[in-house]
Amino acid sequence: MKPSLFAGLFRWACGFGEGVMIFFTFGVALPLFKILPRETAGATTVQLFPNYYYCLLGILGIALIAALVIVRQHRLNWISLLLVAVALACILFTALYLAPLIQEMKTPATMDTFRKLHGISMLLNLLSMISILAAPILIRTENTSHEPMDIIGTRRSL
Repeated sequence: MKPSLFAGLFRWACGFGEGVMIFFTFGVALPLFKILPRETAGATTVQLFPNYYYCLLGILGIALIAALVIVRQHRLNWISLLLVAVALACILFTALYLAPLIQEMKTPATMDTFRKLHGISMLLNLLSMISILAAPILIRTENTSHEPMDIIGTRRSL
């Protein structure tokens, strides 16, 4: 396969993952808490979270596989691969460990623990957003011939 195919796939996965995270955070969750009562909005987002996490795990898994191929082709910095791995690990940890634990802490007696764990999950979500936003920047698209290149690094003629 052409190196530019994996570079394009990597950029697409990172961009799509970023879009999903921004849309869910600012386009779904935030408006729900502004429009609905807190209990209803919380119950609604709890129902949406599994799909959000599964979607991100799939997208970031694609990004990680593409990143591994690009690193082997010496077109991607190891830091970029690490950024995607960090984002994937944050989402995986939140989905498998934090989210279920947070749901158990929604009683009046454990509200302080709930707030701390929810804050940690929001911080991990933000770290993931920043990581996958920065990761595609480090792809090397050498163009020593000074020919025009498209967005995924493929040379094209005018």
